[in-house]
Amino acid sequence: MKRYSLIVFLCSLMVISFTGCSNNETSQEESEDGVIHLTGIILKHPLTKDVNDIEWLKEAEDRAGVSIAWEEVTADWDQKKGAMLAGSDIPDLIVGPNAITDADFARFTGLFQDLTQLIDDHAPNVQAMFEEKPETKIIATQLDGNIYGLPKYQRFWPDTATRQFINQEWLDNLG
Repeated sequence: MKRYSLIVFLCSLMVISFTGCSNNETSQEESEDGVIHLTGIILKHPLTKDVNDIEWLKEAEDRAGVSIAWEEVTADWDQKKGAMLAGSDIPDLIVGPNAITDADFARFTGLFQDLTQLIDDHAPNVQAMFEEKPETKIIATQLDGNIYGLPKYQRFWPDTATRQFINQEWLDNLG
């Protein structure tokens, strides 16, 4: 499961970094050692470890050859997001559940780039996800046919969250 999470995260990093949704032209600077420096926002629960202590995030940065200055958001995301999008002051990456919604793509046209061709040309893991789970491509595709972001995919989630259980001993006693 960690492997699939890492693959989806790396794909998200690659794809979102191509979105061009930042007015901060200096945010993506390549240092002398060839590492690209990005800015990112990660939405997380307040009890989750600090991003600097999350090992798989470090591994993802190393594999992608980037360094990310993360801003952690644990509360009031909708208010922060509204001001951020309205001011067009957007980081290179935004990661989190429902961080950017279809309504945001529709309302703030021009802030987000269509990723369809970039996925076709540079994202074999995303293509594989779309082939293995076609519903992920359906979720990612907007009404205009463009893809502006990637859905979250967790391999082991059940098809339904509703499960009914019955006490077998009670049932046996009833006959």
